[in-house]
Amino acid sequence: MEKYMIISPIGEGSFAKVYRGREKYTGRDVALKFISKLGKTEKDLYFLRREIDILRKMKHENIVDMLNSFETNNEIVVVTERGLADLYQLLEDDVSLPEETVQKIACQLASALYYLHSHRVLHRDMKPQNILIFPGGKVKLCDFGFARNMTMETMVLTSIKGTPLYMCPELVDEKPYDHSADLWALGCILYEVYHGKPPFFTNNVFHLIKMIGKESVKWPKPISSDMRNFLEGLLTKDSTQRLTWPDLLQHPFVRTGVKVPLLTESMVGPLTQPPTEEQRILKQQQIKAKGVSRGPSKLLSKFMPDEHRKDAPKSPGSKDKNQKKTKIPTLQNTAVQPAQSRAVPPPPPPLVEPIINQSALVADSLTMQEEKFVSARENLHSSRLTSRTNQEQEIEQYAEQIESMSNEQLMNLLNQESFYKLFETIQTTILANLLECTLNGASFYRNMMKVIKFILQSDIDPHLIISFTNSNNIQNLSLNHLKAILDHPTIRKEPWFAHVLYDILIVIRLWFELITAYTLQQLDEEQCQYYLTMSHEFLELTSIILHIAPALDYTICCETLMILIILCESYEDASPLLCQAWYDPVRIDKCQIWPAIAQLITTSFKSENSNIEIYNETLMYTIATMAALTYPSQCLPDELLEAKIKVANSLALKLLDSNYSAFREVWLGQFRTPKCSSNILKAMYGMCLSTPRFSAFIFDGSFLSNELLSLLRGQITTEESDLDEAIELSIHMSTVIIKQIILQYDNNTRIDLRDQPTIKDDRKFEKLQPITAHIAQLAMSSQVLPQRAACALHLVYAIACGAKFLLNPEEYIDSLSTIFVQSECDFIVRFPFHHGLLDGLIMLIFHIVQVDPQKSVGTLIDCGLFYILWQQLRAAFRSLYPNSLNEEISIITTPDWILISRDGIHQLLQLTLELFLQRMHKCLSLLIQPESIMFEALSLMLSRELTEQLDVKSSSSLPSEVITLTCNIFMFPFSIETSETFLERTLELCQRYDIIQKLLWVTMTHLSTDRVEVPVGLIAQLSYYQESARKTISQMLMNDVQLCQFYSNVLYGTNESEFILCDTFFTFTNLIKTTDSVVSCISDILSGPKNDYDVLKRALSGSNLTKAKCCFLMGHMTKSSRSFCTILKAHPDILDQLRQCCFEEDSHVRKMAFFLLGNFISTNEILYEYVDELTPFLVQALNDTISKIRSHAVNTLGFLARYRLSELPIELKVPEK
Repeated sequence: MEKYMIISPIGEGSFAKVYRGREKYTGRDVALKFISKLGKTEKDLYFLRREIDILRKMKHENIVDMLNSFETNNEIVVVTERGLADLYQLLEDDVSLPEETVQKIACQLASALYYLHSHRVLHRDMKPQNILIFPGGKVKLCDFGFARNMTMETMVLTSIKGTPLYMCPELVDEKPYDHSADLWALGCILYEVYHGKPPFFTNNVFHLIKMIGKESVKWPKPISSDMRNFLEGLLTKDSTQRLTWPDLLQHPFVRTGVKVPLLTESMVGPLTQPPTEEQRILKQQQIKAKGVSRGPSKLLSKFMPDEHRKDAPKSPGSKDKNQKKTKIPTLQNTAVQPAQSRAVPPPPPPLVEPIINQSALVADSLTMQEEKFVSARENLHSSRLTSRTNQEQEIEQYAEQIESMSNEQLMNLLNQESFYKLFETIQTTILANLLECTLNGASFYRNMMKVIKFILQSDIDPHLIISFTNSNNIQNLSLNHLKAILDHPTIRKEPWFAHVLYDILIVIRLWFELITAYTLQQLDEEQCQYYLTMSHEFLELTSIILHIAPALDYTICCETLMILIILCESYEDASPLLCQAWYDPVRIDKCQIWPAIAQLITTSFKSENSNIEIYNETLMYTIATMAALTYPSQCLPDELLEAKIKVANSLALKLLDSNYSAFREVWLGQFRTPKCSSNILKAMYGMCLSTPRFSAFIFDGSFLSNELLSLLRGQITTEESDLDEAIELSIHMSTVIIKQIILQYDNNTRIDLRDQPTIKDDRKFEKLQPITAHIAQLAMSSQVLPQRAACALHLVYAIACGAKFLLNPEEYIDSLSTIFVQSECDFIVRFPFHHGLLDGLIMLIFHIVQVDPQKSVGTLIDCGLFYILWQQLRAAFRSLYPNSLNEEISIITTPDWILISRDGIHQLLQLTLELFLQRMHKCLSLLIQPESIMFEALSLMLSRELTEQLDVKSSSSLPSEVITLTCNIFMFPFSIETSETFLERTLELCQRYDIIQKLLWVTMTHLSTDRVEVPVGLIAQLSYYQESARKTISQMLMNDVQLCQFYSNVLYGTNESEFILCDTFFTFTNLIKTTDSVVSCISDILSGPKNDYDVLKRALSGSNLTKAKCCFLMGHMTKSSRSFCTILKAHPDILDQLRQCCFEEDSHVRKMAFFLLGNFISTNEILYEYVDELTPFLVQALNDTISKIRSHAVNTLGFLARYRLSELPIELKVPEK
């Protein structure tokens, strides 16, 4: 921020603030976008950084230019050029623009899209707000938060991105789409710019989807034939017939204005060229594979279905289309249309399939009571009219009129001070009137609640609704009223009590939905605490409501349970503190939730007069509530998992209690009901993870071999949208049972297939064999990547039990690589035991490689799967990458543990090491390829950020094992003879990713001395080949006491490996070659704790290798340091050992010894006397067979003569020799 000065705010969104700024020293006008990291998941941050990466690469006159980006601890800051306004603001001022201006905008936006599509980039969020206006009428595309860079193998996408008003038909239908989705959005924008509103416009998303899919475009005002033809081409509903590249360039409306940069004409595989035949075939295959929905609607699931938003919870199948509307909101016809413009309350739970007798379908009990209530009110109306207050009459008028009000009228109403005063006035008396148990009081109260319900459900500006609820304290009022009527001794006897209770529950639900959808993420600490207090207060009342509701009407039970479900889903997206406070097992037990639910179901089940339809409805909501409270969903952060597992444990212990056996039987008995099976599995999965006792209960019963196996075989029908989720849950549950019951491991025990299986009872595994056999088939046939991964993890645990099954290595590996390329990975179910999606795949592949390397290793590398695994790992590490534009700021966040766990990383490194040993040259080529994907990911293994993350929730040895394996892999390029180009590329990558600095840090901070052999060897190699490495080590030795202490511990520790000794000596020698300033530090390290230089003595009495390395090091030290010569003179025992080296049979040792003698006196005479005594041996060495030894001897004799010529050389006739 030192480079920029903030001038004024431009705008503020939900997660970012934009300021006008000025760049210091240049005066350039810029826009600074501050994006808060608070409350964002790793996935959110990944997409933000992806937006920055894409925008940084895009250089085009109609794409906003990114000038800089950097990060602070709490924010990501993006600096771009600043526009005058956006297109949306322009339309607010001018409503619509003339055709000539529209044509200019069309040409510029088409140019921008052509550039993006030629680079295989889809924008995916085209809308007026993302188009900036610059001087001279230039427009530029911005906001690449949803952009996707498509690989050459990806022809279509399926993830739902964008703004509904500008979504194409295939997108809202959740079908695969391609780049033509951007062109549809372009058509919508141009239509809106000309006509003043989008071609399909409504505030109701459900209606909008129908309009986009079925209605034709209307043309409300005159338009030229060229422009209309152009827009009709872009707004063609059939994507295969839509106007696209390259035909779009030749359209007369834009032909002369679209600019095609030369850069894009040579692009490989641009989306702007017609696809080849091979690409067409691949596209059709992907459309077919991805075209079937594998989960709930990603667009509509954000909105409550009409029957839930308009009314109380009710199965669609139970609704009688011919039933007449009644005045009171009942299960069939509550209140008004949903607030579709509001971003989205949590979806309702799946519904139980009701059993309906069409001939006997009658109005439910609530409706019958309502008729009595209305009749009684009408009879008393005239006699009571005179006693009614003005406020009562006003509220009644509003209640009658509000249903017919337009949005504009409703907004005007909420802006009237008199309306607020009315609510303020009646709040003081309305509860007291109600508690008098008069029909007039009840009527007054219900009229007020009707007005509130309609406002909460309307599709006007949600901030206006929130302002209304806050001003009138609706949330507190509703809960206080709920407590009051539940505590009142006689009000429950009134015939209208059920309606009043139901009205209050609906208002409470709508308020929770409203806050969850719009403001929960933005609340400050005090507001969050208030929301939590409201939630807890409702939770405390839940058991009371569930106890009394069956005697009134089961729809009240459904509404109560619905609120619990909404609260659970809202807290999983909230802050960790809020989530932990909500999922508090002690509070939930204290509130008696489980006993109330059990009594609710078992009592009605025993009752002969129970309405089977409403009973099934209530049972469905009960099962959904159990799942909401116990299921460890994918979106739940790891740090909050424990809290929810404790809640699951609380329920598991209840269900294992014999007092709950009836409830347990009813619950399990619903498994074959299509709309219940998935929720039963969710709760069951959470409870199995929470305690082995529940896993044992499932294993010992018939559920495993009957229901679970039948579901996997497709013999149990589930909702189509739940099928993939149910299969994954079934596979994971089987895996949990293997680990807990058969292997009898605790949840944190790591599995290693190299160990022999230790099964205490083989008969137990026989019960799981049919399930494992079917999962092995799924592992080969499933086209869904998470299912493949779940199968692999199960098979790994089965192998640990000694299981045998058929799995062709080549076919499995090849098909898996295809799945990675063709399948978009939508995570559905959290993997058990903190495993990531890749863990099981890596472990199973590693096992296959060990069992049958001949068939698997080549296929694994050649089909690209090995490379794909490293691509996935790098993607998981994305949050750890340093900011290239601001190197002082690095991003210290958490890797994507959902994709791969800590143990998964360890397994991948083991697999990689195995492949390097078997196919070294192929693997080395992957290691140093231009993209450097593997090298980059390996470098992060040595980073401070990842190492600290590995220390969390892992065994104490895991970080050191990861570091050691990484160093082993990095050593390969230095261990074999390679070309000069190969070595240069390796060293270039080492420098780019700061390997030496990372290596020094992790080695001295995370490794014990018995594990440093390989890292020390790698440091030695880098010090030999890289001057920058030598400088780095030297600087650290001279300035960092920790590194000196590390080397001292290595040389004087318990590890007596000669390789560590030799590599350390080799490193020190290389450092001295660069700078002699480091000699004193090295001397201090060599001196040892007793200052006796014992390590030199050990080396000189060790192997020939250590003797040679020691002599070589001492030779360089004595040449550079008088003080070290003085030290040696004070240690005659070391000098005696050096003398012995001159007579060693090993020529290399002799050569280094004579090299050392020469350096003893090459720069000073301190050791003259010692060397002079060795003159006879020097003379003898003149006859040595090794020329280098003869050379060293001659040099040494010359140095002796330079200081003073003794009689001894003359006597030995040195000059003659």
